[in-house]
Amino acid sequence: MRLSIKLLLNRLLLIVIALVIMGGTLPLQSVSAQDSDNPDELSNEDIQSILGPYSWYDEKAEECEADTSDAGGGAGTDAGIWNSGLQSPYILEQFMVELLKAIAAKRGVDPSKTVTEEHVVALVAFAMGEGGDINNRFLFNPLNTGIKVPDLLAPGWEHNPSGLQAFKSFDAGVEANARVMTGPNQNRMADILTKQNSTAEQFMEAVTYFKRYPGNKIWAEASIPSEYNNFDPNAPEKYFRSRLQLIKQVRNNWNGTAALVIGTQEFEQKTGRTIPSKLQFHPSGRDTNPDLSNRLGSTAGLDCPGETANGPTTGRAAILAKIIEYSWPDYRPAGDRDAMTRKREYAKAIRDHPREYRGSCNGIDCGAFVTRVMRDSGADKSYNKSECNTLCQMNYLRNNSGPGKKYHRVQNSEKLEPGDIAVQNNGFIHHTFFYVGKLMLPNGKRFGGDAASASQCERAPMASPNDTRRLYEWYRLN
Repeated sequence: MRLSIKLLLNRLLLIVIALVIMGGTLPLQSVSAQDSDNPDELSNEDIQSILGPYSWYDEKAEECEADTSDAGGGAGTDAGIWNSGLQSPYILEQFMVELLKAIAAKRGVDPSKTVTEEHVVALVAFAMGEGGDINNRFLFNPLNTGIKVPDLLAPGWEHNPSGLQAFKSFDAGVEANARVMTGPNQNRMADILTKQNSTAEQFMEAVTYFKRYPGNKIWAEASIPSEYNNFDPNAPEKYFRSRLQLIKQVRNNWNGTAALVIGTQEFEQKTGRTIPSKLQFHPSGRDTNPDLSNRLGSTAGLDCPGETANGPTTGRAAILAKIIEYSWPDYRPAGDRDAMTRKREYAKAIRDHPREYRGSCNGIDCGAFVTRVMRDSGADKSYNKSECNTLCQMNYLRNNSGPGKKYHRVQNSEKLEPGDIAVQNNGFIHHTFFYVGKLMLPNGKRFGGDAASASQCERAPMASPNDTRRLYEWYRLN
């Protein structure tokens, strides 16, 4: 009897192990409770890859807030790869045209219903908000799509978190995006794109207001982090207004956006290489859809300050990019022989501004680091205009926070967002730094701490832990 029980237990253990192994290979949509409000149903890697720190579009106060993504979600394992018949070099518009054809094939509809100028505009604008292949090295992935299908991925990318993927070819990237948009987690996109007369604005509305689409909620919700955390009930409207701005900007700069060459080892958006002769569509540059123009509020007819044809120069995304540029990605304790070594980019920034605040030890100073990041990113060029220590910086933040001002004070230190500034000067603590959260680097690795800081004559700017957040005042750029 004992032997039988032991045998039975061993068999049960084997079954459990088998189920666990199988579960690790299931597509992402196999999560049983997609509509649950529990964020733990997405892994940290999934959520971070969806959110991401970068996008081509950036924020202007509340009207232009957008540094999020809506990628992710497995969509099955359809056999085969889309065959476009195209040859490199490829441009962004070509990718979107082929994606629309692939969606039509998967939905069994005439491609003339999907391949319309409005739909191509929608997808190019969406790519500009996502950042994808045009602003990182994850090839043929302009929409930051995440899907667990090794047959489509470039060698070496088979085990990367969703959203951090390079596809093995242009056609494989098209196929991956088509599977996601027609799959159960993101199919509201295909629903709109298979309606021949639907507009770019209606596509963005579907992207934003995901709660109207059963099955899409858990993935799409991670795209709007403020609402996901029940912190900002106006987040969806802000996000939608920013998508309308994207559409407007893309229509007004079609050659500079839709004609971007993709699938190179460069940062395409920054390089700005275009082949306009390959363009199939030529939008007129008109303003956004009149039926939705009132949603733009005071931004109608205006571009966000600091933006150029090659993208934004201001906002929280720019702050994070500058932090990565100036900071070592790992922590080095004071006294370590390398702790006082500045990154070359940060040392140059200090040299280039000899008359501006550099604190102590040639910029190895917390206040100097925060000042340089805020000014050089373009987020706040007048930051610390008194050119002095953390006390002055704290006063500057206090005096410039409130309704209608540059900053607002974050009262709950458990509700921080990447790019928030910590400052304290109370006689015991004299320090300022940035909260960065789970920041992903362009190479796909993670920044080595949830904060970035320097310490006076002890540590150059670097990743650091943030274990004492409640001791500080926190401020967020509007």
